[in-house]
Amino acid sequence: MSEDNPPAFISSVTYGRKYYLIYSSTASQEELNAAVNASFGKIGLKGSKNLKETMEQTEVTILQVGGDAVKGLTTSMATPIDEEKIKRLQAFIEEGAKFDIDNIGLPISYTVRYLSDSTLVTMNNSFEYTVEEKIPLDGQI
Repeated sequence: MSEDNPPAFISSVTYGRKYYLIYSSTASQEELNAAVNASFGKIGLKGSKNLKETMEQTEVTILQVGGDAVKGLTTSMATPIDEEKIKRLQAFIEEGAKFDIDNIGLPISYTVRYLSDSTLVTMNNSFEYTVEEKIPLDGQI
């Protein structure tokens, strides 16, 4: 510790969990967006034959950080996605919102402050990420 490197402390930690859903499909981006939005909306996949067909041709990978790993794996194993899987995922997310000794999540953000005057040193948020989209030049996958 010195004037150039003053002492600091962690003033807050936020615990939780996060999910990354990665969709792979032969559908266009517009078709996939419409189907995904419908599947998590009120109409479900029953609203349109095209939406259901799009989701049947779509593979979903789920990456979970924090929460119950066994329940997360059970929820994320079945692809292609269907209405039953969407219901299981929604129930898993709702159930996981209950904080208890068995479901504390992982640190997803924290704040560090200087010891001398409590001014902010840094805030770290693990939700920041880069999205890389790859579309073949010839339009074929």
